[in-house]
Amino acid sequence: MAGGALAALAESQATGAKKQRKKRCKKLGAGCKPGGKRKCCGQLRCRATAANAGTHTFCCKTEGKSCNPDDPFQCCGGLCCAGTPAVCSSLCPSDRALKDNFGSVDPVDMLERVRALPISTWNYTGDVSVGQIGPMSQGFAATFGVGSDDRHIHPLDGQGVALAAIQGLVVQVEVMHQANVRLAARIAALEKGGQ
Repeated sequence: MAGGALAALAESQATGAKKQRKKRCKKLGAGCKPGGKRKCCGQLRCRATAANAGTHTFCCKTEGKSCNPDDPFQCCGGLCCAGTPAVCSSLCPSDRALKDNFGSVDPVDMLERVRALPISTWNYTGDVSVGQIGPMSQGFAATFGVGSDDRHIHPLDGQGVALAAIQGLVVQVEVMHQANVRLAARIAALEKGGQ
């Protein structure tokens, strides 16, 4: 009987060790390294989250996976939690009815801020195989004052800044065009007067 108890204890310990090994995967939101020894659990993937600026990678959900709309860090980069039922999607909601606290934006000011924003090439820590380009989240947050913190850039904020800067560029091109029209008229008048 004592031998049977010892065998049962040994079997119980072996089963417990197997269970512990299964639990060693990384859970949703846990930091990870692409290609690292400890993989993300289940269908999670090791990537930057949608709200992440690229300084760290996390276990996140891919397109089509269910998510919580109140947690922007669940979905992998380029995705947001949207729809009914809520899933990680490349289509982020931007419906006016879902928004509050509207304010105007000065496109020329946005262009100047983009011009001053340091932009570099980089790769995620531990993943030298994939190069990226863009600003650091800390610089983006300090320059534009948007987002939930200074460690993430939400895709909608990046798009909004880019569109506002393009509008600012259009304003500058128009100003230059008008100046060129006036200069051309002056040159034509000078040439006509010189004949």
